[in-house]
Amino acid sequence: STHHFVYLTRLRDLNLASNRIATIQNNSFACLTKLEYLYLRSNSIKAIHAQTFAGLSSLYGLDLLNNPIGSIESFSFAHFGAQFKGIVSSKLAMQVFSLNNLRLATLNVNTFDGLSALVGLDLSWNGLSYLQQGQFAGLTGLANLYLTANPIRTIESNTFSSLTALKVLNFPETFLNETQKAFFYNFNETTQLGVS
Repeated sequence: STHHFVYLTRLRDLNLASNRIATIQNNSFACLTKLEYLYLRSNSIKAIHAQTFAGLSSLYGLDLLNNPIGSIESFSFAHFGAQFKGIVSSKLAMQVFSLNNLRLATLNVNTFDGLSALVGLDLSWNGLSYLQQGQFAGLTGLANLYLTANPIRTIESNTFSSLTALKVLNFPETFLNETQKAFFYNFNETTQLGVS
């Protein structure tokens, strides 16, 4: 809860990795307005709520890898400022917000609202089967989106229409079939489409 950090208002990095954390109370980090990096890797977090990260207006990087997160509420990341970039992925050698290998079965509309400066988003290795318009709203600066190894069956038209800076889109090979090939006519020639 908030009282744990009340005297740490100048803290810039907080590593809570591998602490068996299962839940995070709303506003737990509210007094950490100068925090730049938060490491929550390898815990037992199952859900992210709209107020989980309230107050983290200076956050630059967030590590949520290796958590059984099954749901992320709308506007959960809206508290972050324009400087938020995710974390540096050594695999991709770029700045990416990595939400891969969690247990996400669905994305709420406006999940990523407030992340307009985000360049890369990795949602690979989740359970996403249905993508719809509004799920990627707010990601106006997103250039790279990775959806590899998800059981995607349906992508609504205009799902990616707000992603005007998109250059790379990777999606699972299982998505490709004859009826879905028309989906790709919505992309301009500068978008690199990948199947993996």
